[in-house]
Amino acid sequence: MEPITRVRYFVLLGMLLVGAGACADNAVAPNGKTPQLRRDAVRAGGRRPTLFANTTKYRDKGLKHAHGRAAIATTAATAVALDARALIGRDGITTLDVSTGSIDDGTSGVGVLSKLQLKLYTLNGSLQTTNNYNGLNTPNYQVTLPSRARGSNIQVQGSITTAGKHTDVITVTETVKARPDLRVDGITAPSQVLPSSPVNISAMISEINGDVGARADCVLSVDGVEADRAHGIWVDAGRSVSCLFVHTFPATGTSRLTVSAVSTAPGDWDTANNTAVRSIDIVQPTSGWEGTYVASRDFTGTTFSEGWWTLRSQGIHAEWSNNQDWHRNNNWAAHVTGHFPAMAGAITYAFHDEMDGILLNEIDFDPSTDGPVEDDQDYADPVFGTVHQHHSCSLSFRAEPETVEGYEVMYGYAYVSVCTLLRSNSFGALPGESRTDFDYVTTGGDVSYYGEHWEIYDDGLGGGSSFSFNGETSYQLGAQVYSGTAYTFSLSITGSERTNTAAGTMLLSAPLLTVVSIPYRCEDDDDGDFVQHACGSSNYSQTSIGGSASGG
Repeated sequence: MEPITRVRYFVLLGMLLVGAGACADNAVAPNGKTPQLRRDAVRAGGRRPTLFANTTKYRDKGLKHAHGRAAIATTAATAVALDARALIGRDGITTLDVSTGSIDDGTSGVGVLSKLQLKLYTLNGSLQTTNNYNGLNTPNYQVTLPSRARGSNIQVQGSITTAGKHTDVITVTETVKARPDLRVDGITAPSQVLPSSPVNISAMISEINGDVGARADCVLSVDGVEADRAHGIWVDAGRSVSCLFVHTFPATGTSRLTVSAVSTAPGDWDTANNTAVRSIDIVQPTSGWEGTYVASRDFTGTTFSEGWWTLRSQGIHAEWSNNQDWHRNNNWAAHVTGHFPAMAGAITYAFHDEMDGILLNEIDFDPSTDGPVEDDQDYADPVFGTVHQHHSCSLSFRAEPETVEGYEVMYGYAYVSVCTLLRSNSFGALPGESRTDFDYVTTGGDVSYYGEHWEIYDDGLGGGSSFSFNGETSYQLGAQVYSGTAYTFSLSITGSERTNTAAGTMLLSAPLLTVVSIPYRCEDDDDGDFVQHACGSSNYSQTSIGGSASGG
């Protein structure tokens, strides 16, 4: 049966966008083989997070698909095997993939499928139908199955013929799982930034169906044009990760930021929630700072949908009934950004923040590990003529050791960047066109994936192919700082001529419980050929706090 593409299943759910938060529930050790290190933690003197290749899954605790092997195999390379994965979509259609290789990575296996037998069972275990597919002669086969239920079983019996004309019969039982649902929860970025200076932008992406994880590309677009990308990120079932980007805005004005999860594999349950949007103002520099603190906890929710559709011209009828449970991690984020008149010479800095007087983070510049990364360029200016621009950026992390699979890894979810922009022309320095910028950011989720342009702060080992852990495997990081009434920070930057200090307090709102309830309702659609009856309801809630402030 070919997939039905006519289905117009509608959404009876107003998605709750969790604010630009960072998740306080943190990473566990990678599952399976030891992750591939991109940088040895010892090399950075314990100051920077350990980086891993994106091809490594940091954690994979989702439901596994069925896998079986022939009873007799001479070697692993000649073993005859069968993979089966059944995923139900929001439209009630289940896609069953069967392969003699690996469904996860698309590799080919030994032999080809000559025939298949599928036995479809109800949720209570009763046999419904038996379907046979003959004359296949392919290593991979896909079947679309209407009227399956999430959690029901499909017995897959595959006849696999090898090059020597030997045939093995392998039987596995696969459970129908919900497709992964990736959601971009929000974008963390300052409301105002300066032209010609790198800006830190982060976004949190969550898998909210809870059955299986997914891979995707995390893409930052500015005014509709792609600006940065993290390739092949992995979001484990029911978990969250961050994407980190760096972007430089060339001129003043207002820009539209968009972060999207694209090319989701396996295919996404609901692509409508794969994008978050916000605006950002690019303004002329004046000394000062601005900051925000947001947090949410106890995010829980349920969605129920059911219905049926009929395609009269093809005599096809399908029914569905799906329950979606959400149990989100606690989220919190702090972001402080600002700028001073340009500071000369080698720069050092020290940062700390507190919640109601309780120390959260201390991050100090270390000249042996933290930069700077520098670049020079010339450009023509209508007022100043040929201008030489020297940019110098340093980056420091809050980094702590954690044991992962028997060896030490550095994790770090908070960092400070300090950049100095010095401009001059043939007559000398241009103090009014020069400045020193700073940025403090926390990131959420299990891990942080770095965009292609992150090497502006790094040594080139990032480039969109690495991630770092955000927290302890004990899941305690950040949990103690959610509740509070005032968030305070202090940053001092010292150059050869002076020390500048930015310090401030953000008074936080009282905890606010938000409850959303959409009652059960139905809609009907009939165009003469396609007939649909769909019903649904949803309920969800969360508690949140937040605050913002600015200063000179």
